[in-house]
Parts: sequence; C-alpha cells; structure tokens
Amino acid sequence: MNKKKLILTSGAANIFEWYDYVLFGHFAPIIGANFFPDSDPKTSLLEAFLVFAIGYLMRPVGGIVFGMIGDKFGRRTALSSAMIVMAFPTAAIAFLPTYKDIGIAATILMVIIRMTQGFSMGGAVTGSMSFIIEHTEKKYRGLFGSIPMFCICIGILLGSVISYFTKFFLAEEAFYQWGWRTPFL
Repeated sequence: MNKKKLILTSGAANIFEWYDYVLFGHFAPIIGANFFPDSDPKTSLLEAFLVFAIGYLMRPVGGIVFGMIGDKFGRRTALSSAMIVMAFPTAAIAFLPTYKDIGIAATILMVIIRMTQGFSMGGAVTGSMSFIIEHTEKKYRGLFGSIPMFCICIGILLGSVISYFTKFFLAEEAFYQWGWRTPFL
C-alpha cells in the first residue's frame, strides 16, 4: 500500500470513529428520553451520559485486543477489523427501537452498542497511529504520527456540524421523532 492510501485509510478510520462517537454526545438528551425514560429529564440525561462513559471504559480493552490482533496478523487487519466493529453498532443506533417499543431490551441493547463502540475505538486510534508510524520513514514519523490526532479533530468537528445542521434544518417534531437518527446512517 502506498503512503497516500495508508494515510487516507488511517485518517478515515479516525474520522469515522470519532464522528460516530460525537453524535451520541450531541444527541444524549434525546437518547436519554428515548432509551432511559424517567419522570425527571435530568435523570434520563445522566443515564445517557453514564452509558456514554461506559464506551470510554471499554477503550483500553479494545486497545489490548486489537493490539494483539495487530501483533499477530498485522496492523492493517487490526485497523480494518476495528472499523468494521464500529460500523455495525453505529448503524444499529439509527434503527434501534426505543424503550416505548421494546421496554428494557432497548436500554440493554443501547448499553451493548456503546460498549462495542468504545471497544472498537480502543483499537482504531492506537492501531492507526501504529500503522502509520511503522510505515513511515524514521525522520517523518513525528509528522505523520500526528495525522491520526488531526483526523480525530476532523471527526469531532464533522459530527458537531452535522448534528447542528440536522437539528437546524428539520422541524422540531421531525427531529425528535426520527431526524436525530439520520446522522448515524
């Protein structure tokens, strides 16, 4: 794989991972209301952010597992596996029935989805850095090794902008009923 494709693939992995991750944070109030119903909206929001935190707790586990995959089968395999693992739960959020539809199963599935996303992030971030650094000339490793972090910022920005415009351009009722799900697709 040439250097440009290598950088683009690794960068795209980080952009995609962080874009998806940021969406959950931006839509936490809606997710809380739909998956953690409570008479107090603050409690629902807190529960949504607790599930958000669970994703972060899974990152070290993902880093270890995907690191072992990278050591045994190669960084490319580890990175592409982490991206695939992230894609499915992200899309699942868009189609997941709410608490009103399937009860506590919706809440449990949301927790599993967040754990899976966090797990895959642990592999994608470290995997992309290792992948780029290992395939770059020694004198450029610092420069090229910083590209994944730059792409993380792009993913955060992209997720924030798309979240904003999704809410801005949809009628309030449409946004709260189904519109918040569209950026996850």
